[in-house]
Amino acid sequence: MNVHQLSDTQLYALFRNNDLHRDIRSAVSKEIGKRNFSIDYLDQLGLEFEQRAAASQTGGLSLYQKILIILFPFFIIIHAILANFHISKGNMFKWKQHWRFVTIGFFIWTIVILLVGRFLIQ
Repeated sequence: MNVHQLSDTQLYALFRNNDLHRDIRSAVSKEIGKRNFSIDYLDQLGLEFEQRAAASQTGGLSLYQKILIILFPFFIIIHAILANFHISKGNMFKWKQHWRFVTIGFFIWTIVILLVGRFLIQ
């Protein structure tokens, strides 16, 4: 891997990634050591990294998506694909929110079916 061609921001993002293989991690650490970053510059990179990470995590599902998920929770395969799309983009919050609204949809539909059944049988 040519870590010497990476920008400082990219290098710092790799350094913060805990899932890297140890060979790549050591190459990234060596490259950071070669570039002689100051403490202030590393703090600045850290703040930028945290701001970017927070920006990608903010913003949940839209109201339209929430209503659609609640109305049609029965299409599990479609929900699995959509929820895993959120994970592939690194947004665990949207993934959790998606499955939470699927559960709420099943709960609401169960109550509706029980109430309809109760009043139709009498």
